[in-house]
Amino acid sequence: MLLLLQPKPFNNEPYAADHPDAALRGKPVIPGPYKNGKEYPVKQGDKAGWVGSSKVGVGRVVTYDSDGKKKWSVIAHDNSRKGGKHDHYLATKVPRNFFDADYE
Repeated sequence: MLLLLQPKPFNNEPYAADHPDAALRGKPVIPGPYKNGKEYPVKQGDKAGWVGSSKVGVGRVVTYDSDGKKKWSVIAHDNSRKGGKHDHYLATKVPRNFFDADYE
C-alpha cells in the first residue's frame, strides 16, 4: 500500500520546453515570487477541504510565500491539455465557496 504524506512540498517546477501550449513552455505553474510551497489535496464535489489521505481528486490548494506575504493558489491536473501526466495547471475560475477561509 502506498502512503502519501500530506501536505507535501510543491516545488513549482516549470513546464517542459516542448509543452504543447507554447505560452507555458519553461514557465512555472504559479507565476511571480514563490518559495516554501505546500500542496494540500482537496475533495471534489460539494465540500472542499484538506483530505489528508491517499484518496484525493485532481484539485490542490498550494500555500506559499511571495514577497513576504502568505498566499494560496488553486491548481489541478488536466490531462486534456496534452502535457506531462504530472503537470498541474493554475485554476482561472474558482467557485466562491471552494476555499472559504483566508490563509494565515
